[in-house]
Amino acid sequence: MEVNYDSIFSRFKKKWQDINKDDNSPFSNLSPNLYEKLDDLITPWKLHLAQHQPREDYRKLLELAIRSLNGPLPNFRLRRPGALHQAHWMAKVIYALKILLLANHFKLTAHELSGLKRFNFFALELYVSAWFTAPVPSSAPTNDLQLLQGLAKYRTTMTRSQRPTSVSLAATFGT
Repeated sequence: MEVNYDSIFSRFKKKWQDINKDDNSPFSNLSPNLYEKLDDLITPWKLHLAQHQPREDYRKLLELAIRSLNGPLPNFRLRRPGALHQAHWMAKVIYALKILLLANHFKLTAHELSGLKRFNFFALELYVSAWFTAPVPSSAPTNDLQLLQGLAKYRTTMTRSQRPTSVSLAATFGT
């Protein structure tokens, strides 16, 4: 059974005012692949964060990604969830990261929690870095290859029931 993320996001937005945003917890039980890459992920994200970001949601994504992996981030604050655009995948990642950071204050079924973890681990392991390296033309071939290799490796770590998502993502990227 597939997780209905839109339903979770809608519930989360409605409950926002009742949630203690200061009591947010970095992710625990990271996937082994993600745990091995912590420094390799957080260090470049902090460099990107130090640079001017053309949109506020880029900055939000970097801050949430760093906080989710327990990276040091002075003055971290969770902001009210914004609009959720169907065509804007980054908005869904931002929502999903916020929900897991505040999971102690927001009721999720075991199935929803599992799906959100899987979604977030994928985003943290592959998507965030790929997004912020994509605009650099000189490194595009290397970055594209790394993303495709990461997708292929990620697919091998999934159970059979999780693979349809991986297959559709791979089709999107042409593997």
